[in-house]
Amino acid sequence: KEATGAESSGSAAPEIPIPVVPGGNPDQDQIEIRLLLNSKWVGGIIGKGGSVIAEYRNSSGAHINVSNSQPGSVERTVTVRGLATLVMLGLRLVVHNILSQMVTTTTYYQSGQEEKKDGGGPSITLLIPNGAIGAIVGKDNVVMKLIVEQTKA
Repeated sequence: KEATGAESSGSAAPEIPIPVVPGGNPDQDQIEIRLLLNSKWVGGIIGKGGSVIAEYRNSSGAHINVSNSQPGSVERTVTVRGLATLVMLGLRLVVHNILSQMVTTTTYYQSGQEEKKDGGGPSITLLIPNGAIGAIVGKDNVVMKLIVEQTKA
């Protein structure tokens, strides 16, 4: 079973079905997903005067927030929360924005030493609470195997 959502105007994320967790109700379950990323990508998510993040909030219906910058840190947290279906729509827009920036920027293949992790290049880190790891891995690692199979990661 899958759900789909409306697209944002402008640089819309591609239409991808939203997976529905067996036994879950994406129209009633509240979730929160946090991404840790380099501060240089945050401006594109916020937009001039907050226009892009406002559009993403309106288009998805999810609460999308970016943490304030911290002295000495090059990373910021993007939090997307709300009903599961709305969070998936908001997350799709945010990740599409970040990936578009990464692919189109001239710094993608240049030094960028602060972002080199496991082979180099920009990265997005998904912050997962300990209590949610089981849902991602699955019994006997079945969910993780399915993710690897479908994404070829």
